[in-house]
Amino acid sequence: MRIRLLEVAARAEALTRTRWLRAALVLLVTLYAVLHVSRGMGDFKTYQRAAKRAVAGEPIYRLEDPHRYLYAPVVTFLFFPLAVLPTWAGKALWLALNAVLLVSIFRITARLLFRDGRAPPGLQALVLLLSFRFIDNNLGHGQLNIVLLWLVLYAYEETSRSRHALAGLALAAAIAAKIVPAVFFMEIILRRRWQFLAWTIAAFVALMVIPAAWWGAAYPQVFRDWLAVVADQAGHYDMANKINQSISAFVYRLFRPYPEGSPAIVLSEEAVTAVTVLIHAAFIGSLVSISVRNARAGKVNWVSGDELSLYLLYSTVAAPYSWKYYFVNLIFPLGATVARLWAGRRDFEIGLWAVFLLNLLAGLELLGRRLSTLFQFWSFHFLAATVLFVLIARERSRPEIPTEC
Repeated sequence: MRIRLLEVAARAEALTRTRWLRAALVLLVTLYAVLHVSRGMGDFKTYQRAAKRAVAGEPIYRLEDPHRYLYAPVVTFLFFPLAVLPTWAGKALWLALNAVLLVSIFRITARLLFRDGRAPPGLQALVLLLSFRFIDNNLGHGQLNIVLLWLVLYAYEETSRSRHALAGLALAAAIAAKIVPAVFFMEIILRRRWQFLAWTIAAFVALMVIPAAWWGAAYPQVFRDWLAVVADQAGHYDMANKINQSISAFVYRLFRPYPEGSPAIVLSEEAVTAVTVLIHAAFIGSLVSISVRNARAGKVNWVSGDELSLYLLYSTVAAPYSWKYYFVNLIFPLGATVARLWAGRRDFEIGLWAVFLLNLLAGLELLGRRLSTLFQFWSFHFLAATVLFVLIARERSRPEIPTEC
């Protein structure tokens, strides 16, 4: 089964290099883009609204907004072109940017996982298949997560080349957009990447200060407004929301009654909090273990594909609210996992089938909307990420494997 799957994936990749299929793919991608541009792209609207307000000199952070703009003031500069372009052109531009970054993500993944930067034939096709629903979800909503993943991977590629200034700027930009990438500070400190750390902190401070050039004397108030909406939003996390695939939501729906479900075992809120903390501790314990072991190897700038995969997986589910389109982060860990198939790893083959089915069933209405919704309430996406984490964490006794750089 494994050999047949790898052969089919390799043939699929080979076909994409033929002239007629490339033309067909261009047409298909164009139609796909037109379909998304013609739809709502809800998060895109939030970015466009913030950019228009900034250009017009209006407050961009408002508690009364039903869909709040939560990104740091400096991130707004990325969306300025959306303020002057027609909506359809802005959507097309945003889709094009995300498409370019996706191609770059797959290429960086290959360079970080393989010494010669060349993935085995068929690997990228399999990773695309396994992660496509999350890629499509991001593009359909006009989300920012593809940009965030690219920034993190670019940062680690640059630090592996001892280009710490660019690495620090990229990671600082990711943290400015969403605070969750701050999880990588743990890896940086444990691995004693002091130059990377210093440049990241310096770049983050700069990114927080630079917007004053645009807002002038009004910037302190803009900064306070940003903190206010972020703090207020943090107080409204909905653990019972089916699309929340975080650790917190998983434990809450497992042990606390909510409108759509009644758990078999009901625990107190204090007990639920304790279980949540224990699960976080299990994730963090694995991260600390592999980072300390790699630090002892003495290769400060060496990037371990397994280690980076584990941090990406944890960063995806760590925050109290993790929407399923955050799971585009799985592209890199899937690459690290799929790579084991060429080594004949049966455990990784079984694990990947489990990941595929868990992600497929959650939200798939072919089995009926009720079951589809139930699988999301059962946190199937979170469980898929956990399976990947366990598969890779079991390899932590091997600080370096042949497929890694």
